[in-house]
Amino acid sequence: MRQRGAALAAGSDRTTTSQRPGPLTLASTLVARAPATTIAATATDKVIRGGQIGVDAVISNMGSATATDTTLTARLPAGTTLVFAGTQATCSANPCVGESTLSWSLGTLVPGGERSVSYALSVDADADLGQRTHVLTLASTEENEQIAEATTTVVARCLDAG
Repeated sequence: MRQRGAALAAGSDRTTTSQRPGPLTLASTLVARAPATTIAATATDKVIRGGQIGVDAVISNMGSATATDTTLTARLPAGTTLVFAGTQATCSANPCVGESTLSWSLGTLVPGGERSVSYALSVDADADLGQRTHVLTLASTEENEQIAEATTTVVARCLDAG
């Protein structure tokens, strides 16, 4: 009877040997390394016409591999105008108003890495009352797009009695 043994693994003190008659069967486990990006978005809950909306997004990679060519886009809701988005953002229109798209090139996001993006919008003085949905889309070379949404309600100005 022939004996089969396993080689000593690097950095290991011992090895386990299994001996069975018959053909040698090898088993292996493939460990896939992949990014696991997530996006969470928040926005000002309520605002009056002419007021400002703050939108914040947190992008994380909880996976075991790097996410490359990571981008974030946000479509501005109707009845709004961009006030601030930092120097990293680009807009599809000038001026950057409702229905325009803001974009950030976030580049490489390493495992355990996190990025934050914030922007501010003003609500047009004649904007319709009601909900505005902020839709943010995260993309990378390795993963499908992910979408996060946050909602702001435009309310009428309260008049003081008296």
